[in-house]
Amino acid sequence: MDLAEQGRIPAYKIAGVYLRFRREQVELYKQSLDPAKVSARNDIYTFRDKAADFFYYNDFYILSALIVVLMLLFIFR
Repeated sequence: MDLAEQGRIPAYKIAGVYLRFRREQVELYKQSLDPAKVSARNDIYTFRDKAADFFYYNDFYILSALIVVLMLLFIFR
């Protein structure tokens, strides 16, 4: 978070609170610190990672919608 506040790594705020970083930008920053430790592995942002992030940041809304739907089904049945 300190690096983001200093502007060394670009960060993205979600809901004005959470900071998110792009993996590529963090890797570039790490490589700039110590170029001898360049990782040969090419990490990608998989569908599973995207789904996990989606549910992590939207779990309240998903749960709320599910409760509302269940309540409506209970009321109108």
